[in-house]
Formats: sequence, structure tokens, C-alpha cells
Amino acid sequence: MAETWVACHGKEPVGFISLLDSFVGGLFVALEHQGCGIGRTLVTRAAQRKGALSVEVYTRNRDAFPFYLALGFREISRRPSDDEGLPFELALLRRDG
Repeated sequence: MAETWVACHGKEPVGFISLLDSFVGGLFVALEHQGCGIGRTLVTRAAQRKGALSVEVYTRNRDAFPFYLALGFREISRRPSDDEGLPFELALLRRDG
């Protein structure tokens, strides 16, 4: 059961974060609203409520990987393939509360 919070601009949803306890299962911001602080705000509020957070991210994701590092996440481990066994390297990141 995921806990999902939605960010809105006016009455329009523009992003969300889904948490499985303290694991970020998904974080998405509409393309036209990226770079406005919405993702940062969602992660910050999640950390305020949950304390330490973790997330798994593709290392070649040129937006997500540096985004999480800039928010204070640090790399814990890597694995060479995704859940489907495909050769997409993933990094487990953690941010202390």
C-alpha cells in the first residue's frame, strides 16, 4: 500500500510522490513544471514526516540521479540489472532524517 501525495498548481495536479513506508517508490513532476521546486518540496516534506528516506534510481537517468544527490541522498549500493533482469544499472540511495 503506497502513500501518495499530490502537488497542485491551483486546482491542477502537477506532480506526486509515492512512498512505501520511507522508500520513494515514485516521484514525478509534469515536464512543464520541472525546475520549479516541486520535486524538492515533495521530498523535503516526505523527509519531515518519515525521517530517513531511500530510493532506487537508474544511474543513467541524467535528471533523477543528480537530483537526488543534490538533495542529500548518498549512494549505498548498486546492482547491474533491473527487476526484469535487463542491463539497466540501479543505485540505492539514502538520505538520513
